[in-house]
Amino acid sequence: MWPFILFLAVFCAVLAYLLVNEFKKRSNLLEEYCEIKARQDLAAEAEFKHPEIKEDADARQKPMSVESIRTALRFNGISPEIPDTNEPDIVHFKIGDTKFRINAEHLPFMSIEVGYGLKNEPKEDTALMYQAAADVTSRMFIGKAYIMGDAEAIIFSVELLCDSYMHLRNNLKQYLDILSDINKRFYEANEALKERRKEEREAVFSGNCYVQDSPAAHKVQS
Repeated sequence: MWPFILFLAVFCAVLAYLLVNEFKKRSNLLEEYCEIKARQDLAAEAEFKHPEIKEDADARQKPMSVESIRTALRFNGISPEIPDTNEPDIVHFKIGDTKFRINAEHLPFMSIEVGYGLKNEPKEDTALMYQAAADVTSRMFIGKAYIMGDAEAIIFSVELLCDSYMHLRNNLKQYLDILSDINKRFYEANEALKERRKEEREAVFSGNCYVQDSPAAHKVQS
C-alpha cells in the first residue's frame, strides 16, 4: 500500500512540475507574441501616416519631376489626385475640402496654387479687390494674389525655384502656410479698403469732408 501511495505522490509531483513548466512556456510565448504584434502595429501606423518613408534610396539625387512632386506630397501625408491626361504637368490635391494644384510646366520653376470663386460681387467691390490683391503681392516675396478674368475668381500662389526633391519634401508644409498667409492678408486688406470707403462716404454725407480749393480760386486777376 505504502509503495503505491509513494509512487502516486511522486507521479503527481512530476506532473505538477511539467504543468508549471508548460504554463511558463505558454506565458513566455504569449508575451513574445504580444511584443511582436505591438511592433507590427506601430510599423503599420507609421506606414499609414508616411506611406513614402520607404522611398527610393536614389530619390535625393533625382531631379524634380511630376512623379517626384507626387512622392513629396505622399511623404507629407497628402494624397495627390489621379493625373489628368489633358494636364500632364499639373498635380492636383486636396486638403480637407480645399483644392490645390502644383503647376510643374516649367520645372525647376513651379507654383503651388489655390483658388476661390467670386460670385455676384458688386462692381464697386471688384475694384477694391484688384487693389487689395496688388497691395498684398507687392508686400510679399514669393506669394502672389491676382484676380482671374472679370473678377471670376481670386488665385493665391507661391512661386519658387525648386531643383531638389528633398527641398520640396522638407518645405512643402511651409509653402502651404504661406498660401494661407496670403489668403489672410488679402481679406484683411480688402476689408480695410471697404472700411476706408465707408468712412469716406459717411464723411461726405455728414458734411465733414474737407475739399481743398483749387489754386486757381486764389489767383489774383490782373
